[in-house]
Amino acid sequence: MHVLEVNESIGAVLYVVLACCGILFGARFCQNVFYADGKIGDLISAGTITFMSFSVGYKVLTGVGFLLMLLMSLLSTDEEEQMEE
Repeated sequence: MHVLEVNESIGAVLYVVLACCGILFGARFCQNVFYADGKIGDLISAGTITFMSFSVGYKVLTGVGFLLMLLMSLLSTDEEEQMEE
């Protein structure tokens, strides 16, 4: 479960790093700065929005995975305690 917590933190840090790209390029925080570099249909054509959405999705996915692992461990603990009684 420690691996899921680390990956969730990676998703959050990745979002902040991508959001700071706006500041590094002389714009505002979370501003889309790479949108003029790509052609329509390319991955980079949406700018930093695509990568920021990916990082948020990654954070949510690992958070849900952590909750599911926690739920499964709690359910298995209850069954073992009931069998002992």
